[in-house]
Amino acid sequence: MRKLALLILATALSGCALIEREQADVTENLLAQAGFQKRAATGGDRELPAREIATQYGGEKTRYLYADPDGCRCVYSGGEAQYQRYRWLEARENVRREVDGAEMNAASLEDTR
Repeated sequence: MRKLALLILATALSGCALIEREQADVTENLLAQAGFQKRAATGGDRELPAREIATQYGGEKTRYLYADPDGCRCVYSGGEAQYQRYRWLEARENVRREVDGAEMNAASLEDTR
């Protein structure tokens, strides 16, 4: 019984990890489309939050950084223009997903008739 519980827990955790990895892939694709530059992570990047956009202020310029220490082991870096473009692309992706979800729901309702 204990082995079964551990197997179920391991399966659930691996499913969560897969979803998280897929979301990181989507985000990294959007960052690249927006013009963010990808570089290998260095020791100083360990302070960056994993898979979140962090803001770094330096004088008059603001940099936006996204670190993926587990997947690509890289950091995406961009300025204000790239960040604004990323936000636009992200919003467009969210709308596309909602439309796809609505179409799937409509199709499943028709199947039940």
